[in-house]
Amino acid sequence: MTQSVTRQKAPRRITVMRKMLLPIILVMVVQAVIFYSVILLGGTLTQLDQNSFDILNERVINRKNYLQNDMIQRWSNLRSSPDTITASVKQALGGRSADELMGDLDLSTDVLRALSPELLYLLRLNAVTGAFVVLGQPTTAQLEAETLSLPGLYVRDLDPSTNNANNSDLLLERCPIALSKELGISTDTRWSPQFTFSPQQDPDSFAFFKNPYTAAINYADADDDELCYWSRPFYLSQDDIPIITYSIPLRDESGTLLGVMGIELSCDYLTRQLNYSELAAENQGGYLLAVGQSESNRFDKVLMSGPTCLQQFGSRSQIDLAAAPISGNSYQIDAGSLQTGDKVFGCVQYLHLYDRNSPFEQDQWALIGVVPKTALLGFSSKLHATLLISLVLSLGIGVVGVWAVARKFSQPMVRLSGKVRQSTSPAALSLESIGIAEIDDLIRSIQQLSQNVAESSAKLAAIINLSGVSVGAFERADVQQGGQVFCSDQMLRFLGIDISEPYRYIDADDFDALMTQLQTDLEKTEEDGSCIYHRKDGSGHEQWLRLKAVDDGGRILGVLIDVTQEIVEKNKIEYERDYDLLTNLLNRRAFHTTLQQLSQEPEKLQVAALIMLDLDNLKYINDTYGHDQGDGYIRCMAEILRGHSGDGIVTARMSGDEFYVFLYGFASKDALRVSISCIQNDIRQAVFPLPDNPEFKVRASAGVAWYPDDSRDLEMLIKYADFAMYQVKNTIKGEFREFDIVSYNRDSYLLHAKEELNLLLENQLVSYHFQPIVSTADGSVLGYEALMRSHSKTLHTPQEILTIARSQSKLHLVEQMTWFGVLASVRRRQDDFSGCRIFLNSIPNQALTTAEMQRLQALYSDLLPNIVLELTEEDKLDQELTRQKQQFIQQQHAQLAIDDFGNGYNSESLLLDLTPDYVKIDMSIIHNIDRDYSRQHLLQSLVDFCHKQNIRVIAEGVETRQEVCTLVSQGVDYLQGFYLGRPTSLPQPVSAEAVTAIKGCHQL
Repeated sequence: MTQSVTRQKAPRRITVMRKMLLPIILVMVVQAVIFYSVILLGGTLTQLDQNSFDILNERVINRKNYLQNDMIQRWSNLRSSPDTITASVKQALGGRSADELMGDLDLSTDVLRALSPELLYLLRLNAVTGAFVVLGQPTTAQLEAETLSLPGLYVRDLDPSTNNANNSDLLLERCPIALSKELGISTDTRWSPQFTFSPQQDPDSFAFFKNPYTAAINYADADDDELCYWSRPFYLSQDDIPIITYSIPLRDESGTLLGVMGIELSCDYLTRQLNYSELAAENQGGYLLAVGQSESNRFDKVLMSGPTCLQQFGSRSQIDLAAAPISGNSYQIDAGSLQTGDKVFGCVQYLHLYDRNSPFEQDQWALIGVVPKTALLGFSSKLHATLLISLVLSLGIGVVGVWAVARKFSQPMVRLSGKVRQSTSPAALSLESIGIAEIDDLIRSIQQLSQNVAESSAKLAAIINLSGVSVGAFERADVQQGGQVFCSDQMLRFLGIDISEPYRYIDADDFDALMTQLQTDLEKTEEDGSCIYHRKDGSGHEQWLRLKAVDDGGRILGVLIDVTQEIVEKNKIEYERDYDLLTNLLNRRAFHTTLQQLSQEPEKLQVAALIMLDLDNLKYINDTYGHDQGDGYIRCMAEILRGHSGDGIVTARMSGDEFYVFLYGFASKDALRVSISCIQNDIRQAVFPLPDNPEFKVRASAGVAWYPDDSRDLEMLIKYADFAMYQVKNTIKGEFREFDIVSYNRDSYLLHAKEELNLLLENQLVSYHFQPIVSTADGSVLGYEALMRSHSKTLHTPQEILTIARSQSKLHLVEQMTWFGVLASVRRRQDDFSGCRIFLNSIPNQALTTAEMQRLQALYSDLLPNIVLELTEEDKLDQELTRQKQQFIQQQHAQLAIDDFGNGYNSESLLLDLTPDYVKIDMSIIHNIDRDYSRQHLLQSLVDFCHKQNIRVIAEGVETRQEVCTLVSQGVDYLQGFYLGRPTSLPQPVSAEAVTAIKGCHQL
């Protein structure tokens, strides 16, 4: 079944068995969680972990104390040996200088012979693996040389635990050859007669001599014990064993350096002193002897014991610890220092080998006990795991037991539910008792209810049939498992099955087959998920059915309703909504909706054009022949446009005499122009018969806007086409004109400024600024010209205001606003004008009415004598109105001026007709006149003519000092321009610079 289904949230259902299981299992889980939390949150595991860290720390401290005691009290306790050896050296030298030891082999051999008994005694007494003396006084340069050879004696005992009286267990590492024979000690395979160092290439093997030697030089006042030095591991020879040494400088009583002596401890010997098996079970721990720096958790490895250290650190020379300890002195070792991914802890205990004043106190020797986390915290981890396993097992056993009990209890109810669910008969149910009192009462209630439902169903079906509403219903209990579907009698009739019972159950497969057949008549799917089917009924009439189905928690409920009457009425309403009743074309709303739909699929548009047509002569027909003929004229145009309908064209009537045509899907403009030409030609050839003119031509003016060249926004195309049509209507009617963006940017405000002009005139959204007119005689101010400033958002300049007012026949209102506005502004600032003339611009073909003149006199009679009325050049003079203005000016003792003389309508003939008091020369003549002799001659002629007529000359647009001087020399009476002063809301005096310039021009 493929009909649309609206899913609703099914009510929560739960079985009896689950109802029993869940609370019991929940209680068990809560008990387990409480038990687990008591163990975990009570701190038992944490305390176990802390105990493990404490035990580790105690063992490392014990081992550290043991090792520190050996290193300080036994191995490095030289006692009186330095003094004894120093005395032997001094005696053997016999007064000679110690620096001779480095070059005299016999002398150095004698000295070493003298001190050898004390050195062998020290080796045996301290139980170390070696003892040595290095003699000489190398200079600083020699200490930094490539090689340095020094005499000395170095004896090694690889097993200090046993001593042979004949010294057969000893080996000589460094000794003169003559002395080696006398001592009776075997030489090692790496024997050398003297110490040969490479300070640059092998500084580590040189440090045991250089560091205490240079410390003795740098700290001459320090005690010898403060200058001792424990070395890092190094090799005495290339193939030797790794060793560390304890060395101390040899100085006599005068402080003279004789050399360095000390003891050796092989790394293998030291490793045997670190019993790693004591740290953790199964030898999973290890010791790491390392040297660190102050305030740093990075250590240089000295030696290590135990397979754990070898496995974790390998050949790494440096070990990093975490910044903060985990417990006490225990840190987690940084993963970058480990070769494995294990977590490893290190317990750090520092050895105090140096005094505070020692030059080497920054070397902090430390013993680090290393134990993996699995070994250190293994017991708590096992306990944790055991607790979890116990909890899981106990919960599992409990759940299985509860499930078994619940299942035995719920089985009779499950069988009863299945029997009720499988019952498909319209008759009342018949159920057996199961022996549980509460359930048996429920069975009896179900049987009674079943009987009531069967009776109610029959009554409801009869009532629906009597109401005349064709409604069919169905219910499918389980969509996934087939079964049977409940269907009312009307539902089956819709599907082509006629029954007499009020309802019937049919097989799900048969129902699906009937619904699949119905699906072939699907017309549309509505927003709420309902499906509308359109088909022929048994009588052959059109029929519409609506299917509405919902998913109710696993079952589908649905109704199938006959909505034929509703659809027919809806289609009628939609047609009336979308189509113009007069022309049967799309109306404005439908046209815009269609454009919006097309804009969602720009690939269909390709090259397109929007044509806006305005039917010419409609007003003439309506006024002459009546509106019936006018309607016929509109229908005639609609028939012409309808003749071009088809794919790729949308035609609509907007309102009145306006039509829209949108053509799209063309490959080029040329192809589209062909179609536009066809429409234009059909309009030109069409005639509309009138009662007295059967050949009356149909005419329309049209604007064309292109997609995408003009705009990709279809709404903007409408505006552009409207503007192009406006241009046609105001030029040559009956033509088609394409949109021009240049004209639009220049004149588009003409379309939309009508209301803005009304707003400006109604609210007087203008103010007036005043520019001074200055005398060329002495720089004094004759008066100020009032210049309009617009506060409109659309009409920004006086030119735009006059253009719109002229097109709307409202120039008179502008004239009125100018008179009253200028005089009101002067009244507010009357003291600032000090009796100066006010030059007021007047429209030549406009004049105030008699009533307006009287009102003007009543309000501003004291200001009118100061008015100089300028006649602008915007429009041609109206003789009668001009005469009225002259009379008014004479009555008020005001004056008259001709503005912009030399540009436009104001020519020389006006001087004879008007006899003005002033003539204002247009700035097109004044600009750069100082460099143009032709204009100077023209101006001179005008000035001479005006002066003969007793007319004073005002030059407009003066911007430079050179222009001022030229105009003064030409005899101009007054000047006006930015050089003299800019227009301001308050009258301003002329600048001193301009006055000085004017006076200076007279002196040239």
